[in-house]
Amino acid sequence: MNMPKNKPAVAIAVAYKGDQLFFTVKDFMLGTDSKVVLKPESGKMTALKAALRPYDKYLPENRIDQDLYNLEKLYKQELKGKKLIKENELMLKLWYVAYPCCGRDRPAAAHGGEQ
Repeated sequence: MNMPKNKPAVAIAVAYKGDQLFFTVKDFMLGTDSKVVLKPESGKMTALKAALRPYDKYLPENRIDQDLYNLEKLYKQELKGKKLIKENELMLKLWYVAYPCCGRDRPAAAHGGEQ
């Protein structure tokens, strides 16, 4: 990304370790600071929202709260997918119990339609 030199910029880092939230917000100058070190610290969601509030005026493509919202939706979708896989595996195990005479012949739905 092309960035103008000698202009102020903001680096924002948000991370999770398990359910624990870590974040940091750091101002720096483009072109003068060759390295920006971010040290996220543990915090609560309310503190993160308060720290991000000054950046609400930015365009949607530059708003980290929009990114976090989208990442939350993706994470929920990933969890839903993992749950569906586990449910499918359970149904397959039950199918083997219900139809022991069929051996390893699985129903088409259990493995994507192949027989």
